Amino acid sequence: MTFPEKMSAMMELLKIVDTAELVKEKSYKSWTSFDGTAVVTTNSNEYFIILELLAIDNSTIASRFSRKTIYKFIEDRLPKIKRTGDAPASAEAFFAELLEQKSTSMTVTVPISGIRLDHDVREFELACFKFGYLQDLEVPLANQNGMYISTVISDVYDKEIAYEKAENAFLNFGKLIVFLAGKQDKSILIETGLPLKPDMSHELMYVSTNSYQVRDGNGFMSTADIRTKTIEKIPVNDPFFISREQLGKVWGLYERKHAGAKLQDLEARILNTALALGESASTKDMRNSILYTCIALEVLFSHNDGALFQKSIGQNVADLFAFIVAKDVNSRKSIAKLTKKVYGMRSAIVHGGDKEMSNENVTVNYFLRGALTELLTAERFKDTKRMSTIYDMMQDAQYSY
Repeated sequence: MTFPEKMSAMMELLKIVDTAELVKEKSYKSWTSFDGTAVVTTNSNEYFIILELLAIDNSTIASRFSRKTIYKFIEDRLPKIKRTGDAPASAEAFFAELLEQKSTSMTVTVPISGIRLDHDVREFELACFKFGYLQDLEVPLANQNGMYISTVISDVYDKEIAYEKAENAFLNFGKLIVFLAGKQDKSILIETGLPLKPDMSHELMYVSTNSYQVRDGNGFMSTADIRTKTIEKIPVNDPFFISREQLGKVWGLYERKHAGAKLQDLEARILNTALALGESASTKDMRNSILYTCIALEVLFSHNDGALFQKSIGQNVADLFAFIVAKDVNSRKSIAKLTKKVYGMRSAIVHGGDKEMSNENVTVNYFLRGALTELLTAERFKDTKRMSTIYDMMQDAQYSY
């Protein structure tokens, strides 16, 4: 369908009625006017189909603006077109106002719970993120005391897109903090938005309170308990988290990616593996934790050598993993066996099997952190840019007998 055909189809789905008759219309969408009439949709399902077709007609518009913004732009103009019959001849003419907009940079700031600044610091920057106290903002974001996180989104046309990209960046910040901390006990909680988690002290925040009741097999109560959960806030200006050495090099990688730079193959794999490991260590669902461990493994190690007879993905991943992180034959065998076992649980989850789950992926997460440290700091990988090079190194080692 051409743009005029789509617009014509949309006009056929709209009709003009008296406002007094509006209550009789079973329509999802209506636009009232001061002249006592309203434009209403006659078929909601078809209306949404045509609305989407109009929204994606121009690829430039679809790439620069969110669906929310595009839908509003279209819907704001439909009543006038229906009333006047003056339909635009092309998508370019219809979206001219949006197409003329210039890109800009937007700074997105939101409240954040779970972090702190030590040593009386009021403002701090880490990679592409800035932190401070809400009460220090020119226009506070909340009535309560707390902290904020902000980031700059460059080359953007739509504030809705800026919000989406910033929220994704804030989530990634939390994942990288969990990854760098190396803790697998769900003891780190970083959240953006309101309401903020209440402070218990400078170091601690309140998370939740729950009550528990446990009865034995005879129905007699054996335990009753009320538990309050508090969590230590992360000191984001502590040298442990801000160092750009060893695993801290991921901050530089993320900063470059956030700025729009294209990372080399191995750099992108390292960063995305760190993010997946952060998610695996954060989620409370064991199945999701296992899946993200396996995503981390595949992101870092998956390799297709184009051979006619290839090993399974799990075998390839296990071999590369063991080659990078282990130092002797027995360790390599042990890591490969564990990796394939965890990968087997992943297959059971994805394919609906009933294989018993375990948290052995936590051990794989630990070794994966070691693998990333090796890739970022070891002399043998200093000039390596691609995982395929490491695969060749592994094959050389395997055939050196």
